[in-house]
Amino acid sequence: MANKKIVQSFVGKPDTYVSDVFYFPGSEIYELYYNQTWNPREFSILISAFKITDKNLTQKCQSATNGNVSIISNKDFPNGYKSFENCNYPINVPTNSAIFLEIIDYYLEKNGDKLEIKSGNITENLSTNYLITDKASNPIINFNSDGNIEQIGFILTAKILACECSALEVIIPCNESFTLTAMKESSQYCDGMQCKYTVNLHVFNIDMIPIP
Repeated sequence: MANKKIVQSFVGKPDTYVSDVFYFPGSEIYELYYNQTWNPREFSILISAFKITDKNLTQKCQSATNGNVSIISNKDFPNGYKSFENCNYPINVPTNSAIFLEIIDYYLEKNGDKLEIKSGNITENLSTNYLITDKASNPIINFNSDGNIEQIGFILTAKILACECSALEVIIPCNESFTLTAMKESSQYCDGMQCKYTVNLHVFNIDMIPIP
């Protein structure tokens, strides 16, 4: 029986950068072909070898809590995080509350190392700010690195927010501005919130204005 040939394609488009990642067993011999179909006539590719470890133990991500804010991080400057690092951080959302995840630092190998938020059967990339409500099913933050390239790491904060409307009646002083947010501590909002805001302009009584 002839050896089966496995083909992986890096398919690019004009004016874009392809960043696909493929892993191949080190016991085989591979050939790289280039078929130019659009300009410019150039490409770059990073090829690196790394040792696969037998153990990829899952541990809890490092964290510190102060009041209603927790800091989750694996940032290690200048050493960087470890190869095959795998850490979890379970999220406990109180009733009638939400947790706002804010990315502070994000230095990860693109496509290789992943910071994700998982809830039930849903898994999403966690590279931007994220709001988790109390309707989420056992949410958990997961970081996983391969054995290729290690970066500095990530820092994110998890802040508990009460799902309560901000001030329902707002009086804006003359010649001033006011920022109205959905909730008291955030512009985010929770599922099922119903808020009615009344906005008025502060009016002076002309009888009270002193005449020079």
